[in-house]
Amino acid sequence: MRSLALSEPICGLCGFGGELLSADPPLRRLQLHAGGKADGVIALPELLALCRLSQRLGMKLARTVEVTDANKDYRLLIETEPHRDAISFHIIAWSERDRQDEDMKSQHFTLGLHDDGKGAQVQVDSSLRIISYTADDAVTAPDEPEIGIGLTEWLKLTPDAAGRFTVIEAVAERQAFKNQAAHIGDGAVLLSGHPLLSGQGDFAGYICRIECLPAEPMKPGETSAPFPAQLMSANLKQPLSRIVANAETIHGRLRGAIRENYAGYARDIASAANHLKELVEDFGDLETIERPGVITELERVDCCELARRAAGLLAVRAADHNISLRAPGGAESLSATGEYRRILQILVNVIGNAVRYSPDGTAVTVTADIAQDGRPAIIVEDEGRGIEPQDRERVFEQFERLGRAADGGSGLGLYISRRLARAMGGELAIEDAEKGARFVLSLPPA
Repeated sequence: MRSLALSEPICGLCGFGGELLSADPPLRRLQLHAGGKADGVIALPELLALCRLSQRLGMKLARTVEVTDANKDYRLLIETEPHRDAISFHIIAWSERDRQDEDMKSQHFTLGLHDDGKGAQVQVDSSLRIISYTADDAVTAPDEPEIGIGLTEWLKLTPDAAGRFTVIEAVAERQAFKNQAAHIGDGAVLLSGHPLLSGQGDFAGYICRIECLPAEPMKPGETSAPFPAQLMSANLKQPLSRIVANAETIHGRLRGAIRENYAGYARDIASAANHLKELVEDFGDLETIERPGVITELERVDCCELARRAAGLLAVRAADHNISLRAPGGAESLSATGEYRRILQILVNVIGNAVRYSPDGTAVTVTADIAQDGRPAIIVEDEGRGIEPQDRERVFEQFERLGRAADGGSGLGLYISRRLARAMGGELAIEDAEKGARFVLSLPPA
């Protein structure tokens, strides 16, 4: 690796969103060679991580980072300094090395696996973070990922018939892999790749070819009308999460003082974006449970542990309204059969509703006991106004909110929860209570 003599530092400026606001020519060229855009998010994950760390700590940092592009390996000594609205950085030492092994270079970028000009090519570093992306065919290529995120944040791997992941086994051995099934949004793809090696023979990541698979033909009786969840792609969740995070940062005045009315606007933005996220998730769940033959993965579960976990997830929300959230003690246990994550989803929905509709200063109690039908059950009780007997079935209907038009809910939560409970062989019902509402989730015995 040869060192370049720098007459003066190579300078750049990083925005709080990770975007490259300005850069001297050598750094800008490296940004483009790594697959980034001149004014886009910094395409060098190590540099981006260092800037974000400097921003989070609020202090100057100096680190050596190693980065790579299609032709060279680089070692850079970088100093960062956070400012009010950006992070400046200076490269004070620059070393680079050409990849001279032509056979190796050919292996990096000529896969020969599904390399028919369709789909896309993505390069990841040794931590499997995306550092470059190119699409050869815009019609069949998947949605473009954000440079710097992990590969498995962009696509979801699918196990083979034996429950194994080809790519994970290949990464462990630093070997090539072929035809790893995955999903990007609603589209099915095949992922194949070859390892990249540095000039010293160290593992430097993978170059992968992504082949988009054709959509499966519809079965007789199916409709071609798009379901709402298909229109609101799973990719919508990521930008909504960013909106929420940025709005909460502004509302919390973490970047400095702002006027009170602007802080209020930011709070409203965060609330609206959270509502949209919940809608997207609800429509996705609705699509899942409406499919014929929906299957749940049944296992032995502890009702008390699930009650404690769900209550813990909602403790902050309850505390914001001075609501006491009571759960079973750590020594209590009650076994049942069901799918852990689906039971937790049901409980979070039911307990969340109890907190939402209970007056401030009251209590929500979560217990585990044997139900009237002799099955293990988790019971959620609140001290709100309760639900009238004639409305106890209506609340489980789609989009039914009993006239609560401004509560922020989608009207799908209880419908989805009951369908999930029944898919596991259980039931979700409302029982008589002395005060407030009493929801009972009963499950098959273990």
